[in-house]
Amino acid sequence: MRKPKPKVFAISDLIDKYFEAAHLKPRIYEARIRENWKEIVGEVVNKYTTEVYLNNQTLYLRLNSDVVKHELNYKKSLIIGNINTFINDPYIKEVVLL
Repeated sequence: MRKPKPKVFAISDLIDKYFEAAHLKPRIYEARIRENWKEIVGEVVNKYTTEVYLNNQTLYLRLNSDVVKHELNYKKSLIIGNINTFINDPYIKEVVLL
């Protein structure tokens, strides 16, 4: 009697499934966004950003410049698109400027 062939999975797929089951994806995304914030938004916005955190698919940004905050208010969809492209997952749904 022949044994069935074992299923072969990519390690990256198994790790993704584990992180998803353990509800760790948001924390990983937050860490990746923080580490690469300057690359995602540029040097000028990075200079005026004091805090970046995620909560329920919403990215919260604390800025210390009203001018930059006003400018980013018009570019929220661009920021969302850049971040979702960077993390390769349409996870971020909203940006809140504080």
